[in-house]
Amino acid sequence: MSFIREQFVIILGICLPLILIGIFLIAKNVSEKLVDPPQYKAVYLIQDYSHYGDLKFSVKDGKLTATYKDKQDDSDESVINATLFIYDPATDNTKTTPIDIPTLEKNETVSLQIPGIEHLSFQKGKTAPDGYHYLYKYRNGGLFMEIFGGHSSRNSDFLHKKGRYISLPTSSYRYADVDFIGWVIEENGATP
Repeated sequence: MSFIREQFVIILGICLPLILIGIFLIAKNVSEKLVDPPQYKAVYLIQDYSHYGDLKFSVKDGKLTATYKDKQDDSDESVINATLFIYDPATDNTKTTPIDIPTLEKNETVSLQIPGIEHLSFQKGKTAPDGYHYLYKYRNGGLFMEIFGGHSSRNSDFLHKKGRYISLPTSSYRYADVDFIGWVIEENGATP
């Protein structure tokens, strides 16, 4: 007992940070568990940096449409890679649909057909009806990496609601633009 009295400050200095870390871990996990999971599928587009055109999506009467306008010079033979993603947070699965972009003359515009989405109804925007919204964050390595000469940075795309973050699968497309389109609000006439 005398050891505890004599070393009270040292024991307190070791235990208080550990208790504080435990409180923060519990608070983070509890707050995530109290937020309902997302009810709607997220829809986003990833296209690489080599694109020279303007790929636009719009939602009219719940249907997703795409138009592409070519802006490249005739001498450019760039390949345009664009993929539509539909992420289902309930199953943590992603359906990918490559978008076939035809070769066009400069400033020519064409409507694009996207296979496999005819039975879906969409809502455009970054906030879903259940309150989740799309969030983009740029994260670097922080002060530790700056002090010791390392460099680490990454872009992260999330679905977010009241302290709960769900990461969108984009990791294999490191050097690409993510264009968030909206949400699937109905599937075959039924709300997901």
